Amino acid sequence: VPVGGAVLACAGTRQENGTLVGRVAEAYPGRASNTAVLDLAVTLLSMGKKGYEALLEERKQLFAYTQQVAERVATNHGERVLKTPHN
Repeated sequence: VPVGGAVLACAGTRQENGTLVGRVAEAYPGRASNTAVLDLAVTLLSMGKKGYEALLEERKQLFAYTQQVAERVATNHGERVLKTPHN
């Protein structure tokens, strides 16, 4: 599923002029496409509930494998992989 777009946020006061958020807001034409949302909806509908659940299970397995490989590489280079379960 192709995904496009971005979220730009800034903490602080609402002073927009001169800030990055203000400059982006001035340049942005305001026309967003719903293509990504439509593509996602079509993909999920075509997969069905079982297909989606299988995809989630595969993702969990691939994450565990990727984490193991990353930890091995990090250890070989004197580094470590941060565990951030709520990120």
